[in-house]
Amino acid sequence: VDSVVGELAARRRDWQRLVLDRLDTLSSQSLCEILVELAETLTQRGESHASGFLDELLGQYEVRATAALDKGAAGIRLVIKEIQTGSSNGEQFVMAGVRRLGDLLRQWTVIAKPIQVANKSRGERHELSSSLAAEVRELSVHLWKNGEMLAPVQAITTLMSDVFIYLPV
Repeated sequence: VDSVVGELAARRRDWQRLVLDRLDTLSSQSLCEILVELAETLTQRGESHASGFLDELLGQYEVRATAALDKGAAGIRLVIKEIQTGSSNGEQFVMAGVRRLGDLLRQWTVIAKPIQVANKSRGERHELSSSLAAEVRELSVHLWKNGEMLAPVQAITTLMSDVFIYLPV
């Protein structure tokens, strides 16, 4: 029995390697779109558990994507800080920063979304996504408390509902 289980595990790893090698031939955008489609479809948009094969495949994707996510998060945090420190320059300045923040978050979310769906299906949070969501929410609170800037706050609220769709509320 142990030899059969071991052989099945080896075949599973071989198939995962084959799938990842094939996926690696795609553009980053296509790769992420396919993984999101797989994860959303096979987990009912994160509401049920992924198969072991898919869960392990997405885990391997997460390992490969971590450096890009960390780098993107650093850029997002810089923009958040720029908006906060420059909020006294007025709503027009802030809105330009919020648009830039939105562009960066949408790009970042393309990479993060397969991981967010996988984590949701396991009942877990993607810590980096949760951390960024909290920082963006704090920016929104800052803008309201320090200038009652309604338009930027509304834009941030809409942005958050678009890019952090798979995070628990």
